[in-house]
Amino acid sequence: MTKARFLIILSTIISMLMITSTVSAAKIEVSNTTKSALTKMIESADTKLAKTITTNFDDLMSIQKDNEKWDDLTRKLNSNNNEDLSTVKKQIKLINADKITKLQAQVDQAKTKLQPLTTLGKALKEQLTAANKQKDKSLAALIQMQIDSVQITTQIVKADISVKEKSLKSTKEETAKKVQSIRDTIAGIDPIKAQIKTKKTAISDLNKQVGEKWSSFLQVVKKGTPQATSDSLASLVSLDRTMNNHKQAIHQSEKQINTIIMKAKSQIP
Repeated sequence: MTKARFLIILSTIISMLMITSTVSAAKIEVSNTTKSALTKMIESADTKLAKTITTNFDDLMSIQKDNEKWDDLTRKLNSNNNEDLSTVKKQIKLINADKITKLQAQVDQAKTKLQPLTTLGKALKEQLTAANKQKDKSLAALIQMQIDSVQITTQIVKADISVKEKSLKSTKEETAKKVQSIRDTIAGIDPIKAQIKTKKTAISDLNKQVGEKWSSFLQVVKKGTPQATSDSLASLVSLDRTMNNHKQAIHQSEKQINTIIMKAKSQIP
């Protein structure tokens, strides 16, 4: 391995360390002493081991880049999902809202006609009682006709109120069923979010392990032990690959959530 290749590897390692500092719990500082020890360690390694170290770093860099890609894609999809879900929930509240408001107004309007009739009927009955006491049969007969007319009108108004109330009740029940159906669809998001939470917890734990492994990595580099360095890198690659799988799974879960939201949206009349 040439000196130039050693320097390229060293540069890559330093860059990688800086990237890792953004995902680890503690910030990693790369001292000049560490840089010097790293150069000497690589130069002392045999060709096969130096190649293994290089391959591991290439893999690690690739996975890190892929992790960033999945983070970005998932972040955007999650943002869109949250926005779309918020819109759907607002639209749910508006289902038949205008129709129900209109029907309620019709019921209220119909009921306003009932009170005057009730008041009039009561007054006429009092007049009828007075007419009967006066034994004024003609007046009593006239008042009775008016009472009968008011009673018929009252029955018509009550029937109209009943029809309008049934229409209002039916619309509310129909709306409630539609809303519940959509909410049942949306409820399918909850178990998926639980899975995402579990994956994020696993990623957080992996980040801590990566931070610890980097600390160990720095120690073996200072000691100038190529094999230990290679082994440390292999562990880091394994951790990052597992993390990558979790990130892909989270993105897939967000896609499932998106599908559910789109289904809920299609159910809105």
